[in-house]
Formats: sequence, C-alpha cells, structure tokens
Amino acid sequence: MKVKATACAAILTFAAFAFEARVPARIVTPGEGRTMHHFFDKSPISPSGRIVALLRIPYEDRRAQPGDAAEVVLVDLETRKERTVAKTCAWEHQIGACVMWGRDDSELYFNDMRPGEWKPFLVRLDPATGARRTYPGGAFCISPDGRQAAGYNLLTVRRMNFYGYGAAVPESVMPTNGPEPEDDGLFVIDLETGERRLLKSIAAFCRETMAAEARRELDGAGSYGFQVKWSPDGEWLLFVVVQALNDAQPGTGKSRWRRMVFSCRRDGSEPHLALPWREWARGGHHLNFHPDSRRVTMNLMGDDRRLRIKAFDVFGNPPKLFCGDRPGSGHPSVSPDGHYLVTDAYLGERVAYPDGTVPIRLIDLQTLEETEIARVCTVTDEAHRNGELRCDPHPAWSRDGKTIALNAMIGGTRRVVLLDVSAFIFSGQTEPRPCPKKGNGMKGLSPQGAACEGC
Repeated sequence: MKVKATACAAILTFAAFAFEARVPARIVTPGEGRTMHHFFDKSPISPSGRIVALLRIPYEDRRAQPGDAAEVVLVDLETRKERTVAKTCAWEHQIGACVMWGRDDSELYFNDMRPGEWKPFLVRLDPATGARRTYPGGAFCISPDGRQAAGYNLLTVRRMNFYGYGAAVPESVMPTNGPEPEDDGLFVIDLETGERRLLKSIAAFCRETMAAEARRELDGAGSYGFQVKWSPDGEWLLFVVVQALNDAQPGTGKSRWRRMVFSCRRDGSEPHLALPWREWARGGHHLNFHPDSRRVTMNLMGDDRRLRIKAFDVFGNPPKLFCGDRPGSGHPSVSPDGHYLVTDAYLGERVAYPDGTVPIRLIDLQTLEETEIARVCTVTDEAHRNGELRCDPHPAWSRDGKTIALNAMIGGTRRVVLLDVSAFIFSGQTEPRPCPKKGNGMKGLSPQGAACEGC
C-alpha cells in the first residue's frame, strides 16, 4: 500500500491529475475538500436535480473519534456555491452520516448524536427554511415513497470489527449481542408519526428462515445488523446480518465473519434467507437491488475462485452470473432503466491499476460491452494503517439515470465528482476529446475542477 500511495502521489505532483474521464465530468467540491457522498445505492443529487448533499469530515488521517463533528454541506449546481447547513457527531469515513434525500428538496435526512448521551437520532431538515424534525435511532435508507426510514443499530457496528459504517461512540455504550438477539434487528421509522419500531428481530429472521441445524452453527458469536436496502418499488427490504467470530485470526485462512442476507416485505412478512452465510463465505461483497425490485446484484466468488458479478433474488434462489464472464469488482449497481451497470474497484482487485488508481466501469447489460468511463485515485496516506480511511468511489446513479456521482482523491483530499453519462447512455457511445498531455483519449481534470490545458 505504501508503494501505491507513493505512485498515486506522483500522479498528482507530476501530471497534476487525480482524475480522468471519457464523459463530461465536474468536481462539485473544488475548494476545501474532505467531502464525500453517502453510498453507492443512493444519489446525493436532490429530487429537483439542482442540489448535491454531502458530508465534510473534519479529518482524513485517523478514525472518527467520539464527539467530533462533521458538516452537512449543500452545493448548488447552478450557482456553484456551497453552504454548511448542519453539523453531526454520528459519522464515519465510509458512509458518512447517511446524508440522503426524501421526497423533494425540502426533505434532507442525516444521522446525528449528542456527545455524552450517545443515542443516535435521524434528522429531517428543510434546507430552505431551517425547519427540523428528529426521530429516534438513526437510519440507513428512506423508502421510495418517503414515508418510512429503515436502519440498523449504529452503536453496534464496531462490535463486528467494522469501522467506517456506523457512529463513533465510547466502547462502554456499545451493546453486545448474542447469536440470535430478540431486541436487535431491522428497525423502521414512520416519518409521519415519528414512531420507531423493531420490524423484525435477528432472532425472528433466523427462526423463520433457517433450519435448526443451520441455526446451531450460529452459536458462539454475536449477531449484528449491518446494512439495509429498500427495493425501488418499496415492497421489499434486504437486511445484512454479520457474526463476528472471536476465534478467527488474520492469516489463518478462517473467515473473521459470517455474513448472510435476509429479506422481507415492508411489513415484516414473508421473510427469506436470501443469501446463506456459506455462499458469502466463498468470497464476495456489496449487494444492491436490481431495478426490478426482486433481483439483487453482488460480487461473489465461484468454484474457480474468481470474483464475478452475480444475481440472486429476495426468495433465496441461488446466485447466477449477471454480467457473463466479466470480473466482479467494487460496488456494482444497475441503472434505473436496467440497461447498464456501473462499478468501481478496490486496489487489490484484478481490474485495478498498479499506480493506486481504479477504473469506473460501465457495462452494457444487453451486449456485455464494457467501457472505462473514468479512472480515479483512491489512495489515502493513512489507509495502509486503517483500511476504513480509504476513499471508495461508491459510484451512484441519479434518479433519472443521467448522472453518476462518485468520490475521488483529487489534490490530496476527498472530493465528489459528477459524471454526465446521458449522451453516452442514450447514444450508445462516447466522443472523448484526446488530451494532448496524455494522448489516451481521456480528458483530465485539475484539482480545481477545470479541464487540463489543451482539453
């Protein structure tokens, strides 16, 4: 990792580029930096298409510390002005504070917490008026109709040895679960009444979807909720449950976690074990709903030990190849019209470059033709010591499918970039302008967001 960090720094210093694109691109945070969007399964662009909602973290060189505040930042895409609208103490480096939009531009949501109380809560803010409403417990996603929020217990994430996906709190306030907790699981919030309830416990999911023998395998380790996904039609929920295995040691070949995916209707009925832990244990990461609201795309390994993008469904049918023999990588998600898939990559994956940069891959799901629409730097100086400090691009489709938002290291800091893929998707091709400095048909951007000289 140190070598890759040095190589990427050389790109920034020598070529003055940390980003290249074959489609129109815009750095929306060219100033102070340290900005990120929420995650690859939801767009930071507001329903009107005018505002981008981001988080500015206070530092990039160490883990989030209890009580430290980050800023919720809005960028007006027409005026190019940014403003801070709130602060939050419920954030970490991978998903921020779950900054996300509701039904319209008057509904901006994010998680927060008061130091000393250490109880997460969800905030709904109208950026235009400053009106606020709070809800107990925090959330990871908003239902498509904007009436409910869903989430997991933010206080337990670090019990799984996962950092970057919850909220930084003192260890003394982190609950410890058993194998099948009755009081922890998938939580939902009614955004009209403000009521928060446990829709279905981890224990209930296990009882109702797993055979007794399979449940006995879960003994001896605590189970925790990790991520929640709401289907595009609002009818189904996915719930990731993780067991942290205390006896697993790095380098022994034994997995440190058991991870499984449950599904249920929005009212908690019809639960299924959508992906058993043994299937995930072969290798894999990052799932997301297909636009048809029944299939789920995910990077999964097969018998040949190669990572590929596969699809399973909410009913628990086995995964099948989704993109032919194309290698899996990063954070795959399908465009709203179901025609394209976009993903990035981790530095250790086969499609990544040896200089610390990774491709932004666009795959036509009808022809399986793949285009590298961008190449970004993801290396941070401290990621080799704390993996959660890496800068994952997390490419996310806009609601209309015309724009992809992503994170990138540009000018030595996290920035958010918007890729305009409308012409490419609707015409089926790009018309890249050659960069005279690079001679590769790709367009370079400076840290200030302008095209390089000659482009």
